Amino acid sequence: MYFSGTDFTRILVKTPTEYVAVYNSAMIQYIGTYLNKPVLCIGEVLCPKIIDSEVCGIYVMPHKIFTDAWYHFKLNDSYKHFYPELLQRDQLNTVVWNLPEVECVGTLEFTP
Repeated sequence: MYFSGTDFTRILVKTPTEYVAVYNSAMIQYIGTYLNKPVLCIGEVLCPKIIDSEVCGIYVMPHKIFTDAWYHFKLNDSYKHFYPELLQRDQLNTVVWNLPEVECVGTLEFTP
């Protein structure tokens, strides 16, 4: 698995025939973490994590999460700059590009 492209054309190549668009502002589905538990999330790719000139992960801001149902995810203003989730290594295997249509039943506000 590796990244190819730049900020607005970046893809995650999973296999020679499978790839996922993970360019900046792309909406993806992934397994994230909420209150220290894995949850299904839909979020927006903010930017890559780069080490030694190589992309090694992506930062994602969750917009919707699934606990017992789908919810809109709202951050308390004081956490907006600290919450983006970093997806690396095994978490990248969970990334899906073709998003299902989901209906949210409410909003969860993250205020730890």
